[in-house]
Amino acid sequence: MSLDTRDFLRNYLRNKTGEWRILLINDLFYRIRVILWCPKRHREDARADIDEGLKKVASDYWSGDVLKGTSRAEIPDGPWQNDAWEDAEVDPDTSKLRIMERQRTKEGWFHAPDTPPWAAAQDSPAIGDDGVVDLADYHHRCPSSLFEGSGEITAFPAGVTDRRYVGKLARLDYGATPPNRTHPFVQLLQEIRKGLDPQWILIDARAGLGNVSGFLMGGLCHVHVLAGTLADASWRGLEMVLDRLGTDRVLAHKPQAACVLVAAMVPQVQPRQFRESVTTFTGRARDVFTTHYYSKPREDDYHFWSVDDVESSDAPHVPVVLPYNPSLALFRDLDEVAHDVLLQGEPYRNLVERVRASRQRLARSQL
Repeated sequence: MSLDTRDFLRNYLRNKTGEWRILLINDLFYRIRVILWCPKRHREDARADIDEGLKKVASDYWSGDVLKGTSRAEIPDGPWQNDAWEDAEVDPDTSKLRIMERQRTKEGWFHAPDTPPWAAAQDSPAIGDDGVVDLADYHHRCPSSLFEGSGEITAFPAGVTDRRYVGKLARLDYGATPPNRTHPFVQLLQEIRKGLDPQWILIDARAGLGNVSGFLMGGLCHVHVLAGTLADASWRGLEMVLDRLGTDRVLAHKPQAACVLVAAMVPQVQPRQFRESVTTFTGRARDVFTTHYYSKPREDDYHFWSVDDVESSDAPHVPVVLPYNPSLALFRDLDEVAHDVLLQGEPYRNLVERVRASRQRLARSQL
């Protein structure tokens, strides 16, 4: 959907008051439709003006459909139009315009739990109907040689990669939860909390903008660890992620999702190159977070972080730096790197402390 289309509708609504509002819909075939709410006496003229304007700016993508906006009480269109308005993206320039993108796939990005299943302030694990899942069928305990101290690590693998694996994977749906039901993934988390009582639940969403990552970033997790590199493609992906964790939530009057940024695979062969890489990464992160995550100067209690906080040493854009370590690219068994690299290495200890501090800050905010 082009910026010209949005700009036209923003300008059209600029001086409109009262009940004027527009829902801009980009349908499954990339055709644009509009639902218009306005006083009855202006409806026909408004339809004609919008049709004429969108023919110019949207050309062949314009469907010509300017639908009459109805109230929830009006049947049959009222309920679905109201729900569509509530679910749509709020335009950053005017509350009178919202945008809805229809999807065939990636449902996890658009229909996901918007809050964690339990508060971080409780004596419960941070994440990130009783008796539904038999946990013994899904997990195993890692050997004690992989960690130090008391306790244990329990792993839930992604499954057995046999001939049926891809077919099973294709049947997974991270879309909307049926009415009056708990999402199956949330049920699993609740069973893990009840049956294993862990201190932390760590979920590996893999790289990229996959269905699982979109589902987890909807609001389900308490803390998000975002790994990036200096590559341009990495920054473009990070901008989209930060819009979801930051800007979208701020526009909806919700606090940003807590996150920890990691500068991954930073080259350290030459000290000067290492320092320059860290400086470049941090500067770019500051700019990206300012645009896509931090709110405007703090005016209310909704937001954890604003542009007033960019000088803070623990601000989300300040990265935990993980230097490139060849052993992490070459190991065949976790025992080879668990002790010397992951447990004794200062960078990974710093990461643990930042994640723990982020969770503690979130817990204090919920008191």
